[in-house]
Amino acid sequence: MVFTNPDWFWNNILGVWKGGPVGWDSMIFFREIFPLLLVILCLYHSSKTFGWLKTILFFTGSFLFTGIEENVWILIGHFSGQETYYFNATQYYLWFFTVPISVCYGWFFIAYSMVYISTKLFKNKGIYTRALVGGLLAMNLDLMIDPIAVRNLWWAWPQLQINTFWILGIPFTNFLGWFLLIFLFAILWDKVPTKEEKWGRKKTTGIFYLGLAGLLGLTLLILLMAQILATVIGANGINLGDPLFPVLT
Repeated sequence: MVFTNPDWFWNNILGVWKGGPVGWDSMIFFREIFPLLLVILCLYHSSKTFGWLKTILFFTGSFLFTGIEENVWILIGHFSGQETYYFNATQYYLWFFTVPISVCYGWFFIAYSMVYISTKLFKNKGIYTRALVGGLLAMNLDLMIDPIAVRNLWWAWPQLQINTFWILGIPFTNFLGWFLLIFLFAILWDKVPTKEEKWGRKKTTGIFYLGLAGLLGLTLLILLMAQILATVIGANGINLGDPLFPVLT
C-alpha cells in the first residue's frame, strides 16, 4: 500500500502546501468543516461558562500545545530514521505544517468536552482528580477513534520497529500522549487564569504560555522514555493487537 510508505507522505505534503490535496472526496466535509462547527459550538459554550479569557487560553493553548507536540513527534521520527506516524496528504486541505488543522481542532473540542464533563461529574473534587478523569475520558475516546481513522486511511503508524507495544493496532505511546496532554493542560488551564486579578491579564497570559512551553517539553520527554519502555515490552512479544499496516523494513 503506497500510503504506508513515509516517502509518499513527504513527497506529497509539499504539493499540499502549494496547492491543496492531491485528491478530493465527499468526506472532506466531515474532516475539515464539521470539526470547525464543533469548535464554534465549544467556544460559545466555554465563553458563557468560563468567560472569554479562559476560553481563548483553552483554544489557543490546546491548539498550539497539541499541534506543536504532534509536529515535533512526526519530525523526530522522520529525521531519526524511525518514522512514527503521518497523515494522509490526500485527505486534508488545511495544514499546520505536517499536521492537519482539523486534527488540532479535534484536540480542542475533545479536550474541552472531556474536561467540562469531568468538572461537572466531580465538581467537589480537586483539579488533579478532575484533570485525571478528563484525561482518561479523552484517552478512552481515542481508543475508538484511532483504529477507525487508520482503517479509513486518515493517518498511519508505519513504525520501522516491530518491537513496540501495540494496543488495537495503535502504538501504546499514542494513548499515553492523549492522556498526558489533556491531564497536564487541564491543570495549567485551571490554575493560571485564576490569578488574573492578582497578576493582571497580560502577565497571566504570558505565564500561561510559558507554562505551556514547559509542559510541552515535559510531555515529549515522558513520551520518549515511554517509547523506550514500549520497545522493551514489545520485544518480549507482549501486545494487545498487531499493527494495522505492515511494519516497514
